Amino acid sequence: MPHQRKRHLEQQIRKLSKFWPIIGVLGLRQVGKSTLLRDRLHIENYLTLDDDDTRVEAETSSKTFIARNELHPTVIDEVQKVPKLFDAIKSHVDKKKRPGQWYLSGSVSFSNKIGIRESLTGRIGIMHLYPMTLSELRSYDLKIIEKRDFILWNSIRFKTEDIAQQMQLGGLPVPAFIRDEEMRIQYWKSWVDTTLLRDTQKAYGRNFNPDICMSIVRMLSRALLDGEYPSLDYVKKDKRIAKKYIQALESIFFLRRISIHEYGTGKDYWIFGDSGLAYYLSNQTRGSNITLSLARHFILNEIFSLYEYNGQNLPHLYFKSQRGSIIDLVLGNMPIKIINETVSPTKIGWHERPILGAMKKLNSPIGLIVAPVDYIHLPPKNKGIGIVPWSFWS
Repeated sequence: MPHQRKRHLEQQIRKLSKFWPIIGVLGLRQVGKSTLLRDRLHIENYLTLDDDDTRVEAETSSKTFIARNELHPTVIDEVQKVPKLFDAIKSHVDKKKRPGQWYLSGSVSFSNKIGIRESLTGRIGIMHLYPMTLSELRSYDLKIIEKRDFILWNSIRFKTEDIAQQMQLGGLPVPAFIRDEEMRIQYWKSWVDTTLLRDTQKAYGRNFNPDICMSIVRMLSRALLDGEYPSLDYVKKDKRIAKKYIQALESIFFLRRISIHEYGTGKDYWIFGDSGLAYYLSNQTRGSNITLSLARHFILNEIFSLYEYNGQNLPHLYFKSQRGSIIDLVLGNMPIKIINETVSPTKIGWHERPILGAMKKLNSPIGLIVAPVDYIHLPPKNKGIGIVPWSFWS
């Protein structure tokens, strides 16, 4: 079954469970957290607070609830629905610090509330489960990287057409395998309605207005049609109000923030949590702009997940000079630009100038252009502009 496929995060969770008494797994609704912990890692004592009886029991007496489940490694899914559980787990862990005892999963960031953050500090190892990568979807092993050793990669496992086909479907385990477009649209409609009307409302708190929330999402999604990143420039409402809704959407991983590098000029922007979600919000349009937008969403998720699953923290940073075009990602100090045009080492075109400018500003000997090609070209002695395919990190 597709949703039972091996997830690359499994190895990192096993490592964390040998050290941390609490392991947190966070990610989008229906990204596969429960399946990963219960079915793939075989943690049998699985409790979900989506179940009314379980939630009432946890709310009635959190300490008793925790004590009753301390004998075996335990998963508590959607744990954020009973905030007082965090203090109860903290108290238990401080008395009995046994590695791999509690697995907390949720579709809302645990760090939203100061009290919860303080309860978990120094006691939890947190990982994010991203939408399925192309290698997971095709049952390939995780690529291994150490620092910047990926520059030594000289072969690719997938073609550009593989990315082009998958980026419309995305990586959520269900819609990623639905080939019938009408059925996929119905799935995403239901998913978005549930996510915005229930999850975002809880993350936002009092005075939540679903119509305002949906209108902000629509405004942000218009950027996709322009081949641009969603940003506050696309929001025609009060920016202060919009920021609060966007913060709630970030906390449930509907949006991921990409911040400007300290040497750059510009404002933060966002990508949607899955390229399939971005495609749905774009109303399934065609054209070069939406293709570039989807490629950016898919490739950035591939890079972010690859680093996290390798146990490395990769800051989500982009670069832009005052007059230059966007450099999609700064990896270490290396600028990376994603494009939707076929280029060659001898004919890079207008993309060369912003990459060279970023390399100079960031003091990097190498820059990468990520293009819809099926070859790898790295400059001699890793000095200059390299060209790699969309599938380079897959």
